[in-house]
Amino acid sequence: MCYINRTKLFALDIVIKQHRAMLCRPQGTGICGFVAPAVLCTSTNRREGMGGLILTSLARRLKAGVNALRRRAPADPDDDAFKKFVADNFDRTDYLARHPDVARSGLDPMRHWLDFGIFEGRAMSRAFQVRTGSAVSRGKAGGWQTFTHRRVAVAVKASGLPDRVLAQIAEQSRLDAAILAPGANAIQALPEVDFSDMVARKGLDLADLLTEIPERPRAVLLMPFLGVGGSEKFAANLVEAFQTAGLSPALVLVTDQSSAAAGNWRSLSILAPLRNAQVVFWRDHCQSGGGDASLLVRVIQGLAPQIVVVINSRIGLDMVARHGRGLSQCSNLFCMFFGLSPRALGAPYGWRFPRTTLPFATAVTDNGHTARILQGLFHRLPRQNIAVLPAMAEPAGTDIWEERLVARVRHASRTSTKRRWVWISRIEPFKGLAILNQLAKLRGHDEFDLFGPPSADLPALGLIQPNICYRGVLDDVSAADFSEYDGFVFTSLFEGMPNIVLEMAQHAIPMALARVGGLDETFDSDSVLFVEPDTPSAAEAFAAALDKISLLPPDRIERMVTTAYQQTYDRHAPEAFRHNAARLFTRS
Repeated sequence: MCYINRTKLFALDIVIKQHRAMLCRPQGTGICGFVAPAVLCTSTNRREGMGGLILTSLARRLKAGVNALRRRAPADPDDDAFKKFVADNFDRTDYLARHPDVARSGLDPMRHWLDFGIFEGRAMSRAFQVRTGSAVSRGKAGGWQTFTHRRVAVAVKASGLPDRVLAQIAEQSRLDAAILAPGANAIQALPEVDFSDMVARKGLDLADLLTEIPERPRAVLLMPFLGVGGSEKFAANLVEAFQTAGLSPALVLVTDQSSAAAGNWRSLSILAPLRNAQVVFWRDHCQSGGGDASLLVRVIQGLAPQIVVVINSRIGLDMVARHGRGLSQCSNLFCMFFGLSPRALGAPYGWRFPRTTLPFATAVTDNGHTARILQGLFHRLPRQNIAVLPAMAEPAGTDIWEERLVARVRHASRTSTKRRWVWISRIEPFKGLAILNQLAKLRGHDEFDLFGPPSADLPALGLIQPNICYRGVLDDVSAADFSEYDGFVFTSLFEGMPNIVLEMAQHAIPMALARVGGLDETFDSDSVLFVEPDTPSAAEAFAAALDKISLLPPDRIERMVTTAYQQTYDRHAPEAFRHNAARLFTRS
């Protein structure tokens, strides 16, 4: 009977507190998530009318019943011990500041916490952690004190630094003994600041950001844009490989582009693997502080993924360079560097960041040429932190390949004085546009069709020859028809491993390529014609290569394109890419 009476006492206490709160709040609102019934108080200007009289009478009667039950219920010594502990440690000011609904109700904060807050998961003080019910371990290990409150088990523990933070400090002390200088007393006295408040002051809407991340990711990939390009395709293939490696769910954090600017990115075939991933646009939630690496690292540390991969994101590379030591304690870090050239616009990330990121992160490239430059240039840094992951190329199906090969042989058998060449890439100065313009001038009777997103108008980029024709952007290179072209021309001044070349190898088309990046690691002179782009006579060399392709007999063309197809598959097949990615990103 005593247990039943105490249960009734608790229930009646709740009812009284609800109705007392209703008397001092506008209609339609309530305390602790309850809604004040409109039947009892229909408007704010009638609180002192009939509704108020009814509630006052109800509260008086309930209070009388509660007092009677309290007088009959024997005191529980366990409850008394817990109440004494709460009375000694409860922080009234902090509780009211963090829970304005309690402050507006006029209720005593400590009494509210004992009656409601403890069961709602509210903290009694920043200095203590509280667990109730099944979450309580009855043992005394780990600094937990156990109590009983209204026949519910309660465990309380002082909120010191988390064990993982102490472990991080111990790990860092092996590299820098000064980390231990503050001592235990100073560390315990460090002020605590609400993370959500701190980031909100810098313009990050944390609550809105977290609503787009339904589950904790095991892998986080940072990239600046979603669009048509080699790095974007590499990132998409990487997300697909994460699933095979057991690193899902994966979060793709787009750092330099808003969702509005990305537009209908889901329609791009090269980004198809991202359609089923968690894609979040950083700028949508952090307009004013979008370039603040310290803000980004707090979010990444809160997510605590197994791996973090940065692909061409400036804020991501800044984050690793400045905060890599702490971030690397809970996540394995990887920074992608695709190509290095002093002729690029500005200072490429591959020259600027490896020295500051390699102490904490693995530098990953898609070609051995870049890896050798990094190993030679930054010889004082650990070389085991430099890895090569060849890009993935989706091979054309057997039926499609046979059809394309037959069409190629048929085209090579024709005789024509006018030739058509195709050029596909981002239309930017370092893609060798000056060479292309001069090549078009040297071969004035030929036609050069350009595909790709331009960085400016063609005349502004130096493409002024009348036989250069811009054909727009290809949504899906793999589905396009290039059977009427005589060959593919690639004039870029520097690259990592250009994906477009791997894709064009699936179209049974002869290729004249600039010898850049890792192209000569995949292809040889039997499959393509190489041209050195860093010479004054590069345009003449390309013109000679196109002459040679034009004079090749059909059987030689067939062997050439078939060899290029096979060499691409041997090094860049999806199975090989996924295997290499799993070995790289899941190593301990």
